[in-house]
Amino acid sequence: MLLKRFVFSLLSCLLIFTLIPNTSLAKDKKDTPVKDEVVYTNLTPNGKIKDMYVVNSFQIKEPDEFIDYGAYENVRNLTDLTDIEIKNDNEVHFEASEDNFFYQGTLKEQPLPWNISITYLLDGKKITPSELPGASGELTIQIKTSQNKDVDPVFFEYYLLQVNLKFDPLNFSNLQAPKGTEANEGKDKLISFSVMPDKEEVMIVSADVTDFEMDPINISAVPANIGFESPDTDDLASDLQTLSDAIAEINSGVAELEDGASELSKGASELSKGSNSFLSGINELNASSAELVNGSEQILGVFKQMNEVIGNVPEIPTDLIKELATAPGDLRDLAAGLRDLASLTGQFSSEIENLPDLTINSEDIQAIITALKENQPAPDNLDEETEEIESEVNEEVIQALEELAILADDLKGFEGLTDQIPDDSEASLNETANELDEFANGLEGLTSNIGVLDELDEFKNGLSQLSSEYQTFHDGLVAYTNGVDSLAKSYNELNKGTKELSDGTSELTNGINQLQEGTQELADETSDLSGEFVSEIDEFMEEFDFSDFEPVSFVSNKNKKVNVVQFVLQTESIEIDEPDDELKEEETEKNLWDRFLNLFK
Repeated sequence: MLLKRFVFSLLSCLLIFTLIPNTSLAKDKKDTPVKDEVVYTNLTPNGKIKDMYVVNSFQIKEPDEFIDYGAYENVRNLTDLTDIEIKNDNEVHFEASEDNFFYQGTLKEQPLPWNISITYLLDGKKITPSELPGASGELTIQIKTSQNKDVDPVFFEYYLLQVNLKFDPLNFSNLQAPKGTEANEGKDKLISFSVMPDKEEVMIVSADVTDFEMDPINISAVPANIGFESPDTDDLASDLQTLSDAIAEINSGVAELEDGASELSKGASELSKGSNSFLSGINELNASSAELVNGSEQILGVFKQMNEVIGNVPEIPTDLIKELATAPGDLRDLAAGLRDLASLTGQFSSEIENLPDLTINSEDIQAIITALKENQPAPDNLDEETEEIESEVNEEVIQALEELAILADDLKGFEGLTDQIPDDSEASLNETANELDEFANGLEGLTSNIGVLDELDEFKNGLSQLSSEYQTFHDGLVAYTNGVDSLAKSYNELNKGTKELSDGTSELTNGINQLQEGTQELADETSDLSGEFVSEIDEFMEEFDFSDFEPVSFVSNKNKKVNVVQFVLQTESIEIDEPDDELKEEETEKNLWDRFLNLFK
């Protein structure tokens, strides 16, 4: 009977428990709250991992038991004294009340997302960190970062690295860091480097060091999940389009300058050729002037001798008659030489008149140079290659114009050229030659009738008149040949000027040809400058827009709710070993005690 009652009571209890809601006996597991991870890593002075631990923080809204994941060697509650355990499959179990909860976990042999290598050079030679304390000389520190492909690439691709080195000015001087930023931190100098996401970098610091000691190198890494608003580029694009149009106009102007320089070079070349031809004629005439004068003197001597003897001697000497008979031929030869000179003079005058207009005002050119220097466009937004091309073009334009100004001054030497040659030189020389022919004809008429005695008086009068007129002609011929000699000497220098002008304009043309090629290239490169600028801005914005970044856990991919993961890395400091003061005191006390005991020995 008693057994029946017990069984009935037991069944009743079981029935009652089956009717009670299950929530009072078994509590549902709460979802793990959102967490932050801060990864602390101690590095050797060379950048190798020494130890690593992670501080995990949670914002608890309701007290409960939670599970986090991580391959920790050990864990420690940083919030309170409640237990925290590592169970199977890298599970971290903990209970937390309503508040912030922190725990620390130590990782073993966990690689970082970056390979970090730190190298030290002293006086150009590699040196180990253990050899550095107390060293002096020229120091170079090289820090190299690269992607560790054994770790989730999201950290390398989306995280910004900040590297800081601190130097005591008492030990370090002449700090140089080409890619770094220098700042003051108290009495110390701080050198900072930034490594953009998805970039590998080599950072170098050099200094003169005395008694080397250095604080730890600090490296931090945070996500660069920053979204940028696209800037308003309309105004700048409009300015760049104005610049493109201005460059196109410069190119057009240089093309016209090239055409003008080509015409100038052709004209200068023709001028040089004509000048050479004229110089040859002048030199040839000058070389034959002595013969002309000598021949004229002989003819004049014959006239004088005839005048002297014809009145005293009833019969004219035979030798004198023979010499007088050859005089007409000499006169005609002299006339032919003058006609050749007249032809050369006319030819050169014609060549000078047919040359292109070479009038160039050096003052106007200098004004263009000044305006170009003052008004040349120099926007701040051009890339380095475009700025370099624009600078070279401006320099070449200015240099070419300066050379043109010098040549313009040289051209002034031609202004007095035609003044040295009278306008009627050709006609005057031909007229003189005709007069010589008439002299020759008259002299032939006289000599043919010299045997007729009844005409002797007429012959005497004609010969006397001819002799007088020939004296005048001879004096003019001597003066003319002297002028030819002077012109030949002075024109030689002027001819050199025409050659230099021809060479200079040829070089100028070549220079402007190259300049035009440069301005054409610049015009082609900048024809769509505004469009390229906007495109580059868009590419830049796209490259540095990390707004699509989604945080992930560094310690385990099972942790799904992650807010922020940060890395804090620090190398060991490099210090000079100091003697142990306590050991010194012990040794001193021992020595004193030993000496005290020795008093009783």
